Amino acid sequence: MTKFHNLSLVLTSDITLELIYVPAGEFLMGSNPTVDPNATGHELPQHKMFLDAFYIGKAPVTVAQFAAFVNATGYKTTAEQYGHGYHLVKNQWETIEGAHWRNSLGGESIVQQKRNHPVTLVSWYDASAFCDWVTRLTHHHVELPSEAEWERAARGIGGFIYPWGNDKPTDKLCNYNSNIKDTSPVGQYSPQGDSPIGCSDMAGNVIEWTRSLWGRDINAPEYPYPYSKGKNERENIQGPEDVRRVVRGGAWDDESESVRSAYRFSNPPISRNNLQGFRVASFGLLSSNDPLEAKRAG
Repeated sequence: MTKFHNLSLVLTSDITLELIYVPAGEFLMGSNPTVDPNATGHELPQHKMFLDAFYIGKAPVTVAQFAAFVNATGYKTTAEQYGHGYHLVKNQWETIEGAHWRNSLGGESIVQQKRNHPVTLVSWYDASAFCDWVTRLTHHHVELPSEAEWERAARGIGGFIYPWGNDKPTDKLCNYNSNIKDTSPVGQYSPQGDSPIGCSDMAGNVIEWTRSLWGRDINAPEYPYPYSKGKNERENIQGPEDVRRVVRGGAWDDESESVRSAYRFSNPPISRNNLQGFRVASFGLLSSNDPLEAKRAG
C-alpha cells in the first residue's frame, strides 16, 4: 500500500509552505441542528460528501510567505492597485488610504514585525495569484481549497462543530471574539486548537478564501446544499467579479457561532481587509503517475 507523506514546498532558501495530506473518503458536511443549535439554513441539510485525496495548508499563508511571492514577481495586490483597503475599527469598517498587505493601516511596512502572522488585505485574486506562482515554482498543482475541502480538513469525518471537537471556543483554543484585537502568529493555538488532521488556525485568526462560488446575493447562496460539484458550477474559477466567493473559518473579531467549521459566509472577490486571509490546497504534481496528479474539483 502506498504511503503518502505531507508536503513541504520550497519557496525560498529559508521559507517553505507546509501542507498536510488528506486521504480520499466520505465526511459529514453541513450542520445537524439537533447537535448544533447555532446551525443556519445555509448549512442544511447535513449530508455525506466524498472527496478525492488532496493536500491542504497546515496554516494560513503568512506575511513572510506572501512576501516571497511579491519579491519574486513584483505583483501588485488589489489594495495596491485601488490605493486603499478596509480596516475594522470598533466594529465599524473604515476605508484606509494606502492600506495593503504590508500594513493594514497604511504607511510604512510592518512585514518584519508580523512575518509569522497570516497575511491580510488580500483579495481572492491576490490569493489565486499566489497559488499560480507556487504552482509554477514547485510544479505542484496548487490553488485555493473548495469549501468542501476546507471543511473536511477543519472538522474531520464525523461532523465536529469546531476543529477540536464540540466544546465551545476559549482564548486557549483560538483567536476569536476580539480577545487579541488583531491577528496572532500561525500555530499559536497548537496543538490544542488544531483540526483532526493537524491543521492550525481553522477557527478564528483570519477568515479564509475558498475557490467556491456563493452567488450575487449575500443572503441567498445560488449554490445550496446538498453540495455538488461540476465544471462551470460552484468551483468555476472564471466566475465574474460580481459573484461572491465563499469564505470560511471566521476571524479574530468573530464570536463563537461564526468560527464553527460548518459556518458559511461570502465576500466579493475584490474584498480586501484586515480580517481576510487564505490557505492553499494541492492536488499533486503537474506531471507524474501519482494518483493525485493535477486535479480540480469536478
